[in-house]
Amino acid sequence: MPEQNLKTKAAKGFFWGGMSSGLQQVICAVVGCFLLNRLTGDDYGLVGMLAIFTGIANTIQEGGFKAALINRKEFSARDHNAVFWFTVMVSAVLYILLFCLAGPIARFYGEPELVKLSRILFLSFFFNSLSISSNAVLTRRFLIKQKSMMELISVAAGGVAAILFVSAGYGYWALVANTLVKSVVDALLKLTLTPWKPDFNISFTPIKEMFRFGFGLMLASIASQLQSNIFSVVVGKYHTKKEVGYYYQGTKWAAMANQVFNGMVTSVSQPLLNSAAGDRGYQVAIFRKICRMMAFLACPAMLGLAFIAPEFFTILNPEFMPAVTILQIYCLYQLAACIQGICGQAAIAGGRSDIYLTFTVINAVLQIAAAFLTHRFGINIMAVSITGVAFLAVIIWYFMLRPVLDIKLIHLFNDFVPYFVLSLLVMVATHFIVSPIHNTLILMLAKIVVAAVLYVLVMKVADAQMYKDAVKFIKERKLD
Repeated sequence: MPEQNLKTKAAKGFFWGGMSSGLQQVICAVVGCFLLNRLTGDDYGLVGMLAIFTGIANTIQEGGFKAALINRKEFSARDHNAVFWFTVMVSAVLYILLFCLAGPIARFYGEPELVKLSRILFLSFFFNSLSISSNAVLTRRFLIKQKSMMELISVAAGGVAAILFVSAGYGYWALVANTLVKSVVDALLKLTLTPWKPDFNISFTPIKEMFRFGFGLMLASIASQLQSNIFSVVVGKYHTKKEVGYYYQGTKWAAMANQVFNGMVTSVSQPLLNSAAGDRGYQVAIFRKICRMMAFLACPAMLGLAFIAPEFFTILNPEFMPAVTILQIYCLYQLAACIQGICGQAAIAGGRSDIYLTFTVINAVLQIAAAFLTHRFGINIMAVSITGVAFLAVIIWYFMLRPVLDIKLIHLFNDFVPYFVLSLLVMVATHFIVSPIHNTLILMLAKIVVAAVLYVLVMKVADAQMYKDAVKFIKERKLD
């Protein structure tokens, strides 16, 4: 792919991936605020207890085949068809298994309501399996705009369903409706509108060819899901479901903010790095450019979210004020996760799913150990320990990624730390500027506006390259 054409596709991919993720998270935020004002910690706690099961089921059904399809040098409709039918069959078996396990899961937590709730919620991962091959087609062909629009519609549909359910007084079923409707609409849109359709000419030979690469990613994703969701299990087992709700809310909003940047980067990073295979110097340049872009956007956003957390929960529902500290800690956690995500994409693009698997297992073991060792001291201390491990994991990634990319630790430091420090200084300055304001809503809005203006001014005065690139792109972009 010619370099200029690659840059054009990358720019469009970043734009549409970022815009889609941003709009999706805006919708999720609006719906989340609406639900937060009407649901209780217990409602969120019940659904949060099931996160680990849906997460692992989604991972097993995909089996790493989406990434394997994208990474495949030569691919055909036959490959996509094989993945489609294989993942559908796997997800059907998984649903039947989890349907039967609903009773034991409810008894483990001591929550009888989980039987019916889980059996309906678990349907979502079956519908997710219907769009795996379509996602690979859209990503591989850089059809990011089309993919983004479909996902935006499905998120909006799920949000409408959630609002209707909670308005009708169905409580936590609104959360189930949100997830299930989103999965169904996304599957229908992608099956209908993607320029590839499954057929009944089924051959599983491509599955065997992709199995080794995909299986490694699947194991890595399972480990990642265990790491991400084991904390809800620990809190749910040893603490109250209300505390699970607080923990769920704190981590949820930080993760939602991170998804904006994740969507922007993951939409193009793997195919972009893969297209530069064979030119290690160019791959390093792409990798570092992605790192700087992520830092430029994520540092002010995540620190800003932590900054307005007290006002946010005070306005929406003071019952959730215990979630403020969790949210602030997890904003830092998500910054480390941003770096980890870019490193993971580089490993996958380099065909090294073994490195990705090894890192993910190490990271999962460290995080789970931290959770079990510190949960007795309260959920805040547990969150701090998990965040500390996340930053340690960035160092581990650096050493493990060396066979794939000739990066130096100082590169990661130079690409992220300046934006973090400048963002932190902006938040400190904003705090003193807005401190005379006492109205909670006005205070939150003032924090957002003042911090945004100061950050832009600081970037402009510092003559930051990413700021100049962003301004140039906004002025000159010509999108289809």
